[in-house]
Amino acid sequence: MNAQQFEAALVQIGAQPNLSQDAALSLLRQQGATITQAIKATRQLFSAPLGEAKAIVAKNPSWRQLDENAKELHADALEVLSDRVSSPRRAVHS
Repeated sequence: MNAQQFEAALVQIGAQPNLSQDAALSLLRQQGATITQAIKATRQLFSAPLGEAKAIVAKNPSWRQLDENAKELHADALEVLSDRVSSPRRAVHS
């Protein structure tokens, strides 16, 4: 979802005052928003601080799997980096 589409989605969601957070986040997911855009929308539409917005998106059924995948990827990346730091490659001399 590009910036213009995101702004249009925010207007559309904002025009529905009785729309729940879950419904708004589901709609954003269906329209192709990124998880970062979902967090940004939660902050803007529901006046949530950053940490709370992240938690709301992470718990939402539409975004939960993506959040879990991102956490796994993050953990894997840290493991690889940790392995490289603990056992640096030695220079190969010809």
